[in-house]
Amino acid sequence: GLTDYVKGVIPYEISPSWPVEAQKAMALCAKCYALNNYHKHSAKGFDLCNTTDCQVYRGTNGATSVSDEAVEDVNGRYVVYRGEICETFYHASSGGYTEDAVNIWGKDIPYLRAVEDTYLERMLPYSNTITLDDISWILQAKGYTTQRITDVYVSRYSAVGNVIELTAVQANGQRL
Repeated sequence: GLTDYVKGVIPYEISPSWPVEAQKAMALCAKCYALNNYHKHSAKGFDLCNTTDCQVYRGTNGATSVSDEAVEDVNGRYVVYRGEICETFYHASSGGYTEDAVNIWGKDIPYLRAVEDTYLERMLPYSNTITLDDISWILQAKGYTTQRITDVYVSRYSAVGNVIELTAVQANGQRL
């Protein structure tokens, strides 16, 4: 059942050395996430996958007495807002701030607002490089343009400074 599933998620989504209260919070999030996304992959013949696309699930071999206790202690409890089970997204690193749900998924979820992550102790540097040729190919393959992209720039930031929108400039000067 759901309790056994969550016992196979917790040891891989949170450090087993963290306090039991943190593991209880994680158990609530994992449980609510599973309930809200239960049919995420139903078109492929299964419900949830065992990767970071859904939740990391590797069975209960990595479970500890603390993680099992955390899951058992929240049995029958859920995170709710106005009578509905909350969408409980989580991440490995916030980058310093979370973001308003509307800026991520285009859906306003009142309890998912941008807040500063005051617990982040160390910002891990992240970078990714993509060439203008790669961007041109992607946009052409998706039917957005037949032209080469000559520039890309940030055209809109969120209130907390996250990138919300990029603009691509085509060879003819038009912007996408």
